[in-house]
Amino acid sequence: MGALKIRLAVGAFVGDLAGVVEHLTKLQDLEKGELLIEMPLEDGRVVTMKLPSTYTIGLSAQRALKEAPGVERVEPLKAA
Repeated sequence: MGALKIRLAVGAFVGDLAGVVEHLTKLQDLEKGELLIEMPLEDGRVVTMKLPSTYTIGLSAQRALKEAPGVERVEPLKAA
């Protein structure tokens, strides 16, 4: 199972991403995986959170996440 690492901009509102993530739970796609959210802090540190459950992580999901406000980048991660 793979994953998507979603990097937010400094000061981004996580609530803006919540609607997109909720939409991903409803998509019918065989490619499922984890979502990792990277949130940079103002002091330069980065906090990474793994969301519970699995989500659609295919190309359509990547595109939707990239268009969400405050998202800097979306990086697919391969399963180890």
